[in-house]
Amino acid sequence: MGRNLPGFGTRTGHGRTATGRHALPSVDRARSGAHAAVDIEDDGLAEAVVFLDAGRRLFASDPLTRGDVADYYRQVAPWLLPEAAYRPLALRAVAPDGALADAQMDHRAGLGSYVHPFPRHPQGGDGTGFYIGGVTGLLQLVQADAFELEAGAATIGQPTGPDRLVLGLDAAPAPLADAALALRTRLQSHGLASFVRLSGDGGLHVVAPLAPGVDWETLQEFAAAIIEAHAAGRDGDLGVRIRALATTPAQTATCSWSLRRGPAGIGVAMPLGWDALAGHDLSVPVAPAAALRQAARLREDPWAGMSALRQTLPG
Repeated sequence: MGRNLPGFGTRTGHGRTATGRHALPSVDRARSGAHAAVDIEDDGLAEAVVFLDAGRRLFASDPLTRGDVADYYRQVAPWLLPEAAYRPLALRAVAPDGALADAQMDHRAGLGSYVHPFPRHPQGGDGTGFYIGGVTGLLQLVQADAFELEAGAATIGQPTGPDRLVLGLDAAPAPLADAALALRTRLQSHGLASFVRLSGDGGLHVVAPLAPGVDWETLQEFAAAIIEAHAAGRDGDLGVRIRALATTPAQTATCSWSLRRGPAGIGVAMPLGWDALAGHDLSVPVAPAAALRQAARLREDPWAGMSALRQTLPG
């Protein structure tokens, strides 16, 4: 068995991970902030999900084990699920050689009975995607070696109407936070409040929630216009590239609280309040154990109030 990292739970002798030692809020409390409308499944079966080979190290350069990943997602589920549940998902698994596989968006045998299939054709795609509704489904994804989790910008129930704009700011030197704040101001000029998170691999994501009624084409056009205006204006001089994420039914963006593997090591896609961004060292990823400690101290979701916003795109 691999050693137990600070902030993670302990492992049982049967390969199953036990609940960690940090007390996190219930899903009900977590979803009362940013994502109050999400109805999370509570099947009571999450503790029955078994993880074999829990002590196997995933990466030669990091002591993180398969059991640590399971413990992390079990503990952080109250914060992660309200954003990820009932959305098309993609996962990136760790290959036996420690490399991250390409994002997997297709449902397949072996993902578990609480990882639900859905037909992509209402969203304009082919094949069968997958989604989860609760903790058991999340842990079954981890059981299938999921390491990074990504979600679409629309829900399963309303596949033709995206409810968020996600813009990614690529990793860069010091001006990264300044570029994100400038992007926030630009969105505010269009009547859009936004929220920020660490991407987990050195960049930032700026997310603006949207009320029902926006279609994919309008989302794409607005995102392109914002990026073009940023590049052409004074903000473009900061040298930070902005990309539109999850602007089609076939695209996804990293979920808040997902693990990431970046150039500087293992990190977490951590949501922040805007007031916390300026003092945050963006050159150092938030380690999983540190993310759990921060989550245990949270009194409210850093994105509290998101679900109450009823904002739409201009035009």
